[in-house]
Amino acid sequence: MTNAELQFDIFRKAYPGSKRGLEVEYEQFIYACRKKTIFSRVNYRTEIDKLLPALQAETVEKKAQRADPFKQCPDWKNMETWLNKRCWTRDIPEKPKPKPKPPPEPVKTPYTEEERKAIMANVPWKR
Repeated sequence: MTNAELQFDIFRKAYPGSKRGLEVEYEQFIYACRKKTIFSRVNYRTEIDKLLPALQAETVEKKAQRADPFKQCPDWKNMETWLNKRCWTRDIPEKPKPKPKPPPEPVKTPYTEEERKAIMANVPWKR
């Protein structure tokens, strides 16, 4: 086994969806990388390093979707589909950071400072 095959096997074992054997999926990965795209062909040896981080990011995203009871989360794709659609190149949106709350406004009283002092001077429990 080459180093690329070992890396791919680690990825394949970590993938939670349906999958086939190592040789079949590895050939599918190489085929997906060599397909002509709008830009150019991609070297699969440079792409193999991106598989596991992309899978980990998608796993985190799916866990967050499943934690929200009001959000529908699709099941995992078959590995062949994931490879053919080049899902490791997909950008996973980050959660927007919540805006910090503004500081509370000071309480406005209907009395001026002199009126407040006069009222407080006439309070019976203060004597």
